[in-house]
Amino acid sequence: MGKAPQRPKNAESQVIASQTLDRPSFVPQLLVSVRNADETAAALAGGADVIDVKEPRRGPLGRAKRSTLQQVISRAGSAAPVSAALGELQDFQRGYAANLPTGVGLAKLGLARCRDWPAWFTRWSEAMNALPSGVAGVAVVYADAAKCDAPTPHQVIGHAAEVGCRAVLFDTYEKSSGTLFDALPGATLSSYIAQIRELEMLVALAGSLNEQSVPIAASYAPDVIAVRSAACRNGRDGVVEQEKVRCLAQLIRGAA
Repeated sequence: MGKAPQRPKNAESQVIASQTLDRPSFVPQLLVSVRNADETAAALAGGADVIDVKEPRRGPLGRAKRSTLQQVISRAGSAAPVSAALGELQDFQRGYAANLPTGVGLAKLGLARCRDWPAWFTRWSEAMNALPSGVAGVAVVYADAAKCDAPTPHQVIGHAAEVGCRAVLFDTYEKSSGTLFDALPGATLSSYIAQIRELEMLVALAGSLNEQSVPIAASYAPDVIAVRSAACRNGRDGVVEQEKVRCLAQLIRGAA
């Protein structure tokens, strides 16, 4: 499986890496995606290390309202870094991204429907450059790229550092077709992770991960394991529950 990473040199990445790499035996951080301040409180009480803000009804990387972002940041305080979902590049809102509230440290932008768009790389670079100073861009690799007409994982990883991203997130676009590991063979994932490590970027694993697949994800030694459905009562569109988050945190620590 994957190797424990070297500490990234860029300051933005150290927001997460400094906490992750100081843990015994290298324990990945648990990121929980929330849709409001109440879910933030439940996630933190359960042991979440990173809070991600999105609106799942708007897609895998659905943008939340700016007011929601501000409420989550206020509730999280200094307890955890906050990331924000920006949606897909084809629907990118420059004003939203350029005016992310203070307190957002990471921002992820998907590339669905970009595979046959000649300008996708240029537009992606422009989008990352629009982020406020201090906000690190996260490249999103859709393991099921063929289902959403996204660029291949090889293309995204190959250009991620070039556009200024500090991390790469492996995710799935379709949330009803299994987990990340149903979409991407283990050997292939290990190869991609090694490539990302060579580029000195962080690695995050997501993609409908559940209690069975979270320990598998941990065995690849990513910096972050990201969940929503597994942390919720009644699935992705449900409500984050403290006890579910605590169970996931324990699974990660037990697998490391």
